[in-house]
Amino acid sequence: MGTLFHYEDRQPVSLRGARGARQADLLYQRFFENANYRFNPTNSSRLLDGVIFFRVTPFGRSGEALDRTIWPQTNNFPIPNDVLIGPNPSINYPLNATLFRGRAFPSSLEVELGVLPSELLDKYRALPPTPEGIRARFLTNNVANVLVFRQRIPMATSPVLP
Repeated sequence: MGTLFHYEDRQPVSLRGARGARQADLLYQRFFENANYRFNPTNSSRLLDGVIFFRVTPFGRSGEALDRTIWPQTNNFPIPNDVLIGPNPSINYPLNATLFRGRAFPSSLEVELGVLPSELLDKYRALPPTPEGIRARFLTNNVANVLVFRQRIPMATSPVLP
């Protein structure tokens, strides 16, 4: 259970070149390991409470999901050179994310969002955090009431310049 925020990093970091994966890790650390930075009103704003899950999956030209959790089960060809799918220690890319370098760009993005309706969110928040599992059981018992949104968004690309 969580909250969806809009986050904009006001200290830009270049993700170009050989250090791109390391720089992406720096942005990750700023957001996930520094609450003062993350919740600074100049960097973020609250969008939606009651989020059960949120996922954005990029897709390649042939419709292949460019995501580590999906790739091994659905694709029998190598990952494109300019796409980093992590975590991947062999290339020193620690993030559980997909990074596009150079001219690489996804052909589409799929956004999935699961939200607990406000009346159930109020009941969930009223539950005591202990004994362990009471909130988890509440969510399990109300899984049919979770509002699920899923949309595949085609990404317009410009022709590659010579």
